[in-house]
Order: sequence, then C-alpha cells, then structure tokens
Amino acid sequence: GAWKQTFVERLGRRRLGRFFISSTGLAHGSRRNKGQDCLRVPPDEYVKNLESFIREIRDIGAIPILMTAPRANTLATNLVTRGNITSVEAGLKIHDAYADMTRQVATSTGTRLIDLAAKYNGQDNFFRDDGIHPSQEGSRIISNELYKEIESLAPDIGKISLSVRVPG
Repeated sequence: GAWKQTFVERLGRRRLGRFFISSTGLAHGSRRNKGQDCLRVPPDEYVKNLESFIREIRDIGAIPILMTAPRANTLATNLVTRGNITSVEAGLKIHDAYADMTRQVATSTGTRLIDLAAKYNGQDNFFRDDGIHPSQEGSRIISNELYKEIESLAPDIGKISLSVRVPG
C-alpha cells in the first residue's frame, strides 16, 4: 500500500542495515466462527501468532517491532451490511480488543511497540471512509512512526538483519 512505498522511500535515504518488516492484518488467515461478530483470527490464536513471529524474528537476530492498529471514531456501515460485523459498536470493540492484545504481547515479551491506536484513534482524517484503513496522510504518518522507531535503533544498526516483506 501507500505506507509501504513511503516507508521504502524514507528507508532508502539512509543506510539502516537490514531489517525484517512484516505487516500482518487482523483478517489474514481469518475465518468466521459461530457466534463471533466478524471475520478474524480468534484472540488466543492471534496472541500465539504474534509470540511466534517475535520468536522467529529474534531467532534470525532481528529486532521485532509491533504496531497497534488505530481506527476512526466510527466504522463504515457497509461493514455491517456485508456481514463483517454485527454492529458498528461491535466492530469498534473488537478492533480495540486486538490493539489491547498487541500491547499485552509487547509487554509480556519485552518487544518494542509503536502504539498507533493510542496516538491516532479518532482522528478521522487519518483514515479512508471505512474508518479502518489509512488514508494517504495516515500512511505517511505510519511510515514516519516506523522510520523514527527504526532510526532510534541506530546505535545497534550494524547488528540488525532487516529485509522488507509487506504482503499485497
């Protein structure tokens, strides 16, 4: 997406070594489970996946960085009509729960966290009309936040192994 292009352009301006960057979405590998409000990876599986990613990234000598996903004040009603969520309120609650799980995993594993949800929730200009996906401005902000976090690792940059892997 747009944040990938912006980030890669920013990264290309300075030599920061090799990093491993993986972008995962809540719906990646998701399924509808009976009684759930939307398509998503079940919470216990989501936590296990994050912990597994962290271990695998550390095993190759890289530094994992987690990011929470921000959201607008409301979500598009077409998410309800398409059956992705049972109500806008349920969608907001689920979105916030996954951000909380990401924070908890970062804390329990000692992993760096860029808490985009804490900084940008409710800033509607950050998002496209659906209230979830970032606008061009939101993409620029995400790339800047990630760039600043990686730049803060500069003293260790020669020891870091990084390659860009962004689905899409």
